Amino acid sequence: MKKNILLGVAVLGLMSSCSMIKTTKTTPRTVETYNSNIIIKPLVAEVEVDVNKKITATVTVTSGTEESAKELAKWQAIQDSGADIIVDPVYHTTILGAKITTTVTGYYGKYVKIETVSSEDVENLNMYMQSENGDGGKGSVVTKLKKLKK
Repeated sequence: MKKNILLGVAVLGLMSSCSMIKTTKTTPRTVETYNSNIIIKPLVAEVEVDVNKKITATVTVTSGTEESAKELAKWQAIQDSGADIIVDPVYHTTILGAKITTTVTGYYGKYVKIETVSSEDVENLNMYMQSENGDGGKGSVVTKLKKLKK
């Protein structure tokens, strides 16, 4: 009987000491064009924004920076909601020692079409970047979208 108990404890000890650590990393697609011979035509995307559908996610990291926590929260919100993009994201971050907790909330956005920039698009983008309230174009994206639709 003692043999069986000792054997059970030994097997349990061996199994618990062989834990596996899993690391997953997701990175965006990028093309390094600086100091290269690659020329990329500018693109503009039309995004359908559902201002009645807010998306949110909260993440906690114990290693990394506040910026990496924000990026992870944004990625998690997009993954959970099925959106293509989070529009007008607002972040709430709490730092307690090495623990960083970030919540992001924004609007659900889906790409409708992506095309090469036209001269009309450049005019619209210039209008979009100019702000009536003198904030250098940093006002709410949703407010600007509503103004453009009028």
